[in-house]
Amino acid sequence: MDSQEGLAFINKLLTEKKKQVLNELEEKLFLGIWEGQTFSNIAAQTSHAEQYLREAATDLYAKIAKELEIKVSKRNFKNPIKYLYQKYSEQASLSQELIVEPTNPPLRDESHSANLLPQNYNPFIPQHGRIEDPQQFFGREREISRVFEVLNSNSSVALIGEEGIGKSSLLWVICQQA
Repeated sequence: MDSQEGLAFINKLLTEKKKQVLNELEEKLFLGIWEGQTFSNIAAQTSHAEQYLREAATDLYAKIAKELEIKVSKRNFKNPIKYLYQKYSEQASLSQELIVEPTNPPLRDESHSANLLPQNYNPFIPQHGRIEDPQQFFGREREISRVFEVLNSNSSVALIGEEGIGKSSLLWVICQQA
C-alpha cells in the first residue's frame, strides 16, 4: 500500500461514515507523513509555516482517531492504517453467512448484501457488541424463521461467522422469541 492508496482508503472510510473527507492541507500532510517527510520538507512544498503544519498534523491525527477509531501519530502512522485496511479487506472478501448444521444450506440474504460496497461494513451503532434493542435489530426475519424450523425438527443449530456480524444479537432475539 502506497501513500495514495492509503489516502484513498481513509477518504473512502470517511465517506462511508458520512464524514467530511480530508481537505487539501490534510491530504498534503497525510501524504508527507506517510512518505516519512519532515514538517520542514512538507512546509517547503506548501505555503504554510512548519509550526502551523505541526498543529494541523495533530488535528489530523485526532480526526482519524475519532472518526475511524484507530490511534495514529507521526511515529506510528502507516501501521494502524495498514492494519485497518487489511482488516477491512478481509471482511469485504469473506461472506456474511450463518451456517445451519447439519445438512442444511447456509442462511444468506442475497438481496441485502449486494447493495453494500464492502460486504461486512456495518453502518449502525453500536458497531460491536450485542444489540438488545428490538428497534435496532431488523432484517433477519428469514434467518430467525430458518433457525426455528431447524430447532422444531429436533436438530441442532450452529451460528458460524466472522466476528461482529451479528451472531450474538441473532441468538439474543431467538431467545427472546422462544
